[in-house]
Amino acid sequence: MGIWDEHNKTIDGYVEEAFKGEKIWNLSTYEKRKIAYDYLYNRYSFDYKELEEGGKDTKKQIRKVLKTNKGICNPIIYVYKMMLEKVGVYGMVLFCMDVMDPHTILLVNNGSGNLSFDDLSLAIYGKNKINLGISKEDRFDYDLEDARKMDQGINEVRPGEYYDVSESSIINGFFDKNDKIYLAIKPPFVIETLGFSYIKNYIRSCKKDNTENGKIR
Repeated sequence: MGIWDEHNKTIDGYVEEAFKGEKIWNLSTYEKRKIAYDYLYNRYSFDYKELEEGGKDTKKQIRKVLKTNKGICNPIIYVYKMMLEKVGVYGMVLFCMDVMDPHTILLVNNGSGNLSFDDLSLAIYGKNKINLGISKEDRFDYDLEDARKMDQGINEVRPGEYYDVSESSIINGFFDKNDKIYLAIKPPFVIETLGFSYIKNYIRSCKKDNTENGKIR
């Protein structure tokens, strides 16, 4: 069994468990996104020791989080992206700098012609650090205004740029995944190679922007 075959089987199991009893393809993009987010939030814990040690082997980090349900920012976000792909939801991996630290987040299709941020890994980080006041719900479906308030992306990753796009083909490589499913589910306005400056005008939070009966579809 190849590396992707093994990972694929595990993530398929996540989808089956998370969406048990649901007719997946009758759910909205936003509903599928929230179910996947909640599932991984409840399943995973943050590996504070690994964060301090600063491990650099991404493939090993992915294997570890899939085997132990414990990991750090990068592998948690990468697995979240792959789980979303399984249910037809596109996510774009972004690298940014917070006050002092590098961080990885996901910019996710919200199904209404825009995208918004999900910071699943930091939500998980905050589960056992109640004093930090990191809210699971605040870290789901938020926009650039919210990001700045949470000190996300406030320092440059390189001159003039506050976010870097990690293209889907690169993330696939970490899983030894050869298909290009992301191209079939990518919103037409998304062009990963043009970077973050091109996409930032499409970032809107459903929680803040929806006006139809106060509900998010």
